[in-house]
Amino acid sequence: MEGRDPAWKGCRQVRARRDHTCCVCQGTIHKGHEYIVNKRQAISGDSWEERKRHIHCDALLRFYAEKMDYDPESVSHNEMRHFVHYLCDYEHMMGFRNRCGHNGFTCPEALYILRKRPGYSAVIASAEKQEEAEN
Repeated sequence: MEGRDPAWKGCRQVRARRDHTCCVCQGTIHKGHEYIVNKRQAISGDSWEERKRHIHCDALLRFYAEKMDYDPESVSHNEMRHFVHYLCDYEHMMGFRNRCGHNGFTCPEALYILRKRPGYSAVIASAEKQEEAEN
């Protein structure tokens, strides 16, 4: 992938001790839910930058970045929002169903594109927990 920033440390999955904001969907990562965190040292060298994502948002982000040959850390929120809404609309159109009312990032039809990838059940579980917490 072009432009991969080596300063980013490896991603790890952790459980939230408080609420956070997902950098992909801008939704809340609720206390007690598991999420993905990636961090790097700031250019000034005296602080750290962290990116936190729902498990399902991380999976969608990596899928999109892989298909577009992008560095996952360089994909903007707007790019992801358009991509996910396209997936959701396309899947519902192909299934001759109305738009589902999910926020796109938690739409089971949009997440179906990840079905052949490892960890699909964790992705679905993460999206379901998010939907449950939001309602």
